[in-house]
Amino acid sequence: MDFQVASAGALASRATLDASGNLALTGDLQVNGGNVDINKQGTLAQLQMTTAEVVVGPKIVGRESLGTLAAPTAIAANYALLRIAGRGYGATAWSGDVALIDFAPAQNFTDAAHGTKMNFYTTPLNNAAAVLAMTLGPDKSLTVGADTDTLNVFGRAKVGYFGVADEAGIAHYDHMSLTGLALRQNAAGDTVLNAPTGRGLCLRINNAGGLMMSAAALYPAAAGGMTLGTPTKEWGNAYFGSDKYLYFGDAQQASIHYDNAESRLEILG
Repeated sequence: MDFQVASAGALASRATLDASGNLALTGDLQVNGGNVDINKQGTLAQLQMTTAEVVVGPKIVGRESLGTLAAPTAIAANYALLRIAGRGYGATAWSGDVALIDFAPAQNFTDAAHGTKMNFYTTPLNNAAAVLAMTLGPDKSLTVGADTDTLNVFGRAKVGYFGVADEAGIAHYDHMSLTGLALRQNAAGDTVLNAPTGRGLCLRINNAGGLMMSAAALYPAAAGGMTLGTPTKEWGNAYFGSDKYLYFGDAQQASIHYDNAESRLEILG
C-alpha cells in the first residue's frame, strides 16, 4: 500500500506498507500524547537508525522544558532531559525503571548556561527500587554512590589531578587538596607520601603495629620499641645534630649526649 498526499499540486508518496508489514515513511513521525511500542516474540526488538555521510551519525534526542509545549520556559536543575531505562517482568507484573541513565541539567538553564550531568541508577540485589549509583558531573568528576559506598578499585577516593600540571595523586574524599592527598607522583616518577597537617604516616605489617611518622618525630606505633636492622642486615652511618640526646629506658633513665660547647661525649645515667 502506498500512501500519497498532495504536495505543490501533485501527489507525492509519504508512506508505504509492504506485504511483510513494514511501514516506510518519507517524512518525520510525530506522536502527540501517546507511546511508540515495539513488541516481538522470540526475536530481538531493536530501534535501528541509518544515515549516510553524516558526521555526527544517528542520535537520540530528548528535549525538556518547564511551562507548556506551546509556551515552554527554561528548564531547571535536576529535571531529566532524556532518560534511557530498562524494565523486567517479575512473578506477576512488570517492574518500574530498575536500570537507567538520566541526562539532566546541573543548573537552571539560560540561553548561555547549559551545565549538565549524567546520573546512572541501578537496583541492589533483592530490592525493587533503583538507586543512584554514579554521577558524571559538569566538572568531569565521577562520583560513585554515597559517602558510605565504595568504588571497588579505590574506595572513597579522589584519583587524578590536584592542581599541579603533569602530576597525579590519590586522596580520601575529605582531603582532596594538594596538602591533604595521600600519594603524589609526577611524570618523572618522583613519588611523595603525605599526610594532612596534624596527622601522621604509618607503615604496617598485617595492619598491626608499625612505624609512625609525624611532622616532628619517627616512632613505633606501640610502646616496647622496634629493632633497627638485623644481625645480618645492619644500618650504615647515622648522623645527629649538636647537643642532641640518645635516651634509654622506659623513663629515659640514661642518655648519650654530645656537648658541642665542650666538644665532648657524655654518658649520663
